[in-house]
Amino acid sequence: MAASKPGTAVPVETARHTPGPWVIDEFMSEHGFYKIRRESDALCHVHSFADSDEPTSEATSNARLIAAAPDLLAACEAFEPKMLADTEHRRMVRAAIAKARTP
Repeated sequence: MAASKPGTAVPVETARHTPGPWVIDEFMSEHGFYKIRRESDALCHVHSFADSDEPTSEATSNARLIAAAPDLLAACEAFEPKMLADTEHRRMVRAAIAKARTP
C-alpha cells in the first residue's frame, strides 16, 4: 500500500466481503462447529477439535473474532485517517486494512 501523508485517507476499495453484521449461531455439538452467518446465509464454520460436545475456548474465541471482522475493518477505516502521525500504530492499522482489502 502506498504511503500517504498523515491525516489523509487510505484509498478504500469497494467491499468485496459479505456486509455485516455477522453473527454466531449456537455451537452445533452434533457437528462440532459454530456457524457464522449474515441473516440466513452461512458464511463459514468454526470447528472445535475436542473430544467432547462442548466447544474449546479457542474455537469460541475464533468464532467471536471472525464475527467481529466487518466491524473491526470499519473501525480501522474510520480511525486511520484521523491518526496524525506515521506511527507504528498507524502502520498496524494500515496493514490490517490492506490484509482485509487486498485480493
